[in-house]
Amino acid sequence: MYSIYSVFIRNRSVDADHIILAYHMFEAYLMGFSLILLIAINSLHQCMKEFVMVTETIQAAKKQNRAYKHCIKKTEDEAKAVRKDISRLKTKITNLELDYSIKEQAVKLKRADSSALKTKLEGLFEEYDRLLAYNKDLKDQLQGANERASGMDAKWSIFFSWDRWGL
Repeated sequence: MYSIYSVFIRNRSVDADHIILAYHMFEAYLMGFSLILLIAINSLHQCMKEFVMVTETIQAAKKQNRAYKHCIKKTEDEAKAVRKDISRLKTKITNLELDYSIKEQAVKLKRADSSALKTKLEGLFEEYDRLLAYNKDLKDQLQGANERASGMDAKWSIFFSWDRWGL
């Protein structure tokens, strides 16, 4: 299909300078496009690196936050256990204080009983000393009566002997 237009183009003379100029312009265009594409790729690479760094930082922060929450929970559990121990020990202290006051009252009562028994014992010692003195007086009187009756019958003398009665 040859048309007049195609014949006309064929007959047209193209200058070699135009072709070289077009070739250089095409190269410049490709270099410019490559340079812009390189800058875009470099910017995209930088953005991706920053995104990865931010993502890693966020992951590390989340991990640290989980560890922190775990520590807080563990600390709260320990605090609950300590509070429970404190309340248990406070209850034990109040019970021990109550036992102490009861035992202290018992000791006071025993001391009062002891002092009462001590005064009673002192009274009994005085009574014993009085009875001992009274016994000695009776013994002396009986000894005197024995000596007076020594002229009496031997039978009576044996009856009034202190050795026989264990005195």
